[in-house]
Amino acid sequence: MQIFNRDGSLLNEDTTLTLREYLEIASSGISLAGADLHQTDLRYADLRYADLRYADMTNADLRCADLTGANLRRATLAGADLANVSLRQADMTDADLRRATLAGADLANADLTDADLTGADLTAASF
Repeated sequence: MQIFNRDGSLLNEDTTLTLREYLEIASSGISLAGADLHQTDLRYADLRYADLRYADMTNADLRCADLTGANLRRATLAGADLANVSLRQADMTDADLRRATLAGADLANADLTDADLTGADLTAASF
């Protein structure tokens, strides 16, 4: 798997690192566009300004992650646990958030244009 920094440079071509190791090494702005991250444990991950367009995060555990300013356009987050996540200024245009848990999430200035929130739990989420 190749992962790129925000400036387009290759972060690392070594496929022996785990996703968690990549996230610990990476600076803010990592590109995971189109990545298959379904059922991945991303609790407390620093994904500020990450490019997650078209990523499949179905049933992923993102509790307490920081997704401030992340690009989640057309990302699939169906059934994902996003409790207490920071999604401030995140772009979630056309994102699939069906049955996602967004309890306590910070969605201030987030763009939810055409996002599918059917069955999503927005208890105590702030906008």
